[in-house]
Amino acid sequence: MTFNHSPTTPSESVNFLGILVDNHLTFIDHVKNLVKKCNSKLFLMRQLRKVGMNQIGLKAFYCTNIRSILTYASPVFYNFLSMTCKWRLERV
Repeated sequence: MTFNHSPTTPSESVNFLGILVDNHLTFIDHVKNLVKKCNSKLFLMRQLRKVGMNQIGLKAFYCTNIRSILTYASPVFYNFLSMTCKWRLERV
């Protein structure tokens, strides 16, 4: 395919509205990205617990910083996930 006389190549994945969509609709890269983001936020949450943040503050932190990442557009990709990817998300 050419556009303005320059060849284009298909890509393996594309970021569309914050969702990494690959050419096989497996969403493996998207799940890896979500797990990585959430694990870094969970580390921060553990640090907040160590310095004495109460349960209400920790719950608010979880809902705003972790659950929101996990649930963003989940109806779009969750049914396409393999059991391994679903397990990785549930484990977070």
